[in-house]
Amino acid sequence: MKRDKSQGIIFLIIFFDLLAFGIVIPQLGIYARAFHASGLLQGLVIASYSAMQFLFAPLLGRWSDRIGRRPVLLVSLFTSFVAHLLFAWAHTLTLLFASRIVDGLGGANVSTAQAYLSDVTPPDKRSKAMARIGMAFGLGFILGPALGAFVGPWGTHHFGPHGGNLAIGALAASCSAVTLLLAAFALPESLPKDKRHPAETPLRLVDGDSLRAAWHDHALRNLLLVSMVSVAGFAVLHAILTFFIIDLLHLEVNDAAGAASAQMRTGYVFAWIGVLNFFGQGFVHPMAKRVGEIRLLVTGLVLQAVALTLMPLSGGLGMLLLVCAPLAVGSAFCSAVLPALLSLYSPPTRRGEILGVNASLGSLSRIGGPLTGGFLYDFGHYIPFWTGAAMCVLALGLSRALPRTVHGREETS
Repeated sequence: MKRDKSQGIIFLIIFFDLLAFGIVIPQLGIYARAFHASGLLQGLVIASYSAMQFLFAPLLGRWSDRIGRRPVLLVSLFTSFVAHLLFAWAHTLTLLFASRIVDGLGGANVSTAQAYLSDVTPPDKRSKAMARIGMAFGLGFILGPALGAFVGPWGTHHFGPHGGNLAIGALAASCSAVTLLLAAFALPESLPKDKRHPAETPLRLVDGDSLRAAWHDHALRNLLLVSMVSVAGFAVLHAILTFFIIDLLHLEVNDAAGAASAQMRTGYVFAWIGVLNFFGQGFVHPMAKRVGEIRLLVTGLVLQAVALTLMPLSGGLGMLLLVCAPLAVGSAFCSAVLPALLSLYSPPTRRGEILGVNASLGSLSRIGGPLTGGFLYDFGHYIPFWTGAAMCVLALGLSRALPRTVHGREETS
């Protein structure tokens, strides 16, 4: 019962954290375009968050192995709260950058929550637990973009053509405040003192030992490679999807009416992706039991590659929404299965560290992916989509080297 309660609280924390994230992210491209940013500059806005997360997520992961998950979650969630307040007053591109950098400094929310769930969940139910985090992601990306689509135009109307972020940032900060209160007053510690990593070495900002230790483990190395490449393939969308929607629908964002239309349509596209991702997560556990985690991962990569290939060929909003279906479902499969596999092959005393390394490498992919996507978008709208599809195909090839024994059973891809 205590374990179920802890899982429920973690679910709520991730839901409200991703709700705040979902409110803000679809709108970033609109403000960047309103501030006359190029595709590359928009990529830099997105990548700045991931750059900070790349540096600090492993540090926070090792810290959670040493002092427990709860204190690290508190620090990380508080940083998100401050970042969203800063975003609310970001009326220049410089302040927009600053808000993303501050948010990235404490960007270990999800990896620490994954480590928390690993602590309180038996190995044979870990895919299901990770899928619940994925469902929280999906719910956050259903309601978050929809709320942003509603609140953004209201803010634009009341605060001027670039003022909608005041309402959006305040709403996101309110969601972050809820997560902080839940973690502070309702969440028990999951990692007993006798299972914590001993404080034998100093915590360092960049610790190559963690990566080298994971890299020397055959199973962990291959899983990290597949994760890194597949995340990079999906991350090209982070910089360009909002720009693509604006250009596909011929929207104008430099006046209040045009910005309001862009905010609504962009928010609803992201909300639709969230709906599909949520339902995709619901199939993860039964399908993993039936076909195995690795085959489910392969299916997810194939779906993503197909969707990214077709997306730039969309002739309108209806076709774009249709193509989003395999993209969202494929992403749901990959995002749940990869951390579950990593947690299974990680020693209990280093689980937070390994998941932190994965978050760090994922952040590296989320630096390169948006920068690549934004840069290529300035040369042709279809180029970054097909580049992302090629990365998913590469991850598919790398998955052939994954270990075939999970939970003591043989799998085939």
